Amino acid sequence: MKINTKNIRSQAYIQDIMRLEERWFSNDPNFFVQTSGSTGQPKTISLQKEHMRNSARATLKFLNIEEGSQALLCLPIDKIGGIMMFVRAAEANLDLTILEPSSKPFDFLEENVNFALSAMVPLQISQSLAQLQRAGKLIAGGGPLSPRLIRQIIENKAQLWHSYGMTETISHIALRQISPVLADAFKVLPGVTISLNAQSCLTISAPAIGVEKLETKDLAQLIGEDEFLWKGRLDNVVLSGGLKLYPEELEQKIDLSENFILAGRDNPILGQELLLIIESEQPLDEQHRMAALARLDRLEKPKEILYLKSFIYTSNGKIKRSETLSQALALRPNKG
Repeated sequence: MKINTKNIRSQAYIQDIMRLEERWFSNDPNFFVQTSGSTGQPKTISLQKEHMRNSARATLKFLNIEEGSQALLCLPIDKIGGIMMFVRAAEANLDLTILEPSSKPFDFLEENVNFALSAMVPLQISQSLAQLQRAGKLIAGGGPLSPRLIRQIIENKAQLWHSYGMTETISHIALRQISPVLADAFKVLPGVTISLNAQSCLTISAPAIGVEKLETKDLAQLIGEDEFLWKGRLDNVVLSGGLKLYPEELEQKIDLSENFILAGRDNPILGQELLLIIESEQPLDEQHRMAALARLDRLEKPKEILYLKSFIYTSNGKIKRSETLSQALALRPNKG
């Protein structure tokens, strides 16, 4: 494994990389990682290095990454996404270029440098569209991909897979191909089996990474034995007039360049009603609004649109949905 840090300006970050390297190659069989906090309070959990190696091997096999290839690590190295890119590089003896996290990672690289494997969050992808072919096989994590961003990814002929997983599953256990061929379903990695519990939430078993019947709060629809459609978080389902609305699923029908979420609010008649919250100081004009919501059925359309100057995010860029909703409602004009 080769590590290239020549494009890093911060000596403190280089020291962080050295500490990560020391921790990984030490004789301690355990590795401590902090969760993101996107679905609860952040916490530190202990993972076994052998399980982490098995996870890395499964991804490398799934994506057919050859030993000794070039790889790019531009995610925070204290979170599972960045840590696992490091572990994959160690397992496949990759030539790993590490950058400080930035929304535009290719701005810090020479123009002739290309990679076989990379991982980015949606913000980095949206800011690097013209450069995505240089990323090689690109793993997208850390949040949903909007319909507009998916179209842009395909137009730029990237090789991109959207990941599903969490810190407890040692990053992703399934990947959904976005480009060059857009797939509807996530396909599980080798050694992973899936089922649904009584609430139609995904249950994961993967002995090689130490996961046994892990019941998630992710609503899903199984497609055969090794594929599934992700419908959203159980906690986010909106029950409106006897109809179940899945915000994350409906968000895939909304065409907006601004960040946004759908969420539910109590309603004395309907039980709950659906709201659209947009990260913007200025309201959308009527034509823009109608075009953005055109793919929603009549009963799927939000009852109200709220605007918030700045959403509330986790440290790795995921929207804190409940906190953002509370903030938007608190600042809503003429509320009553």
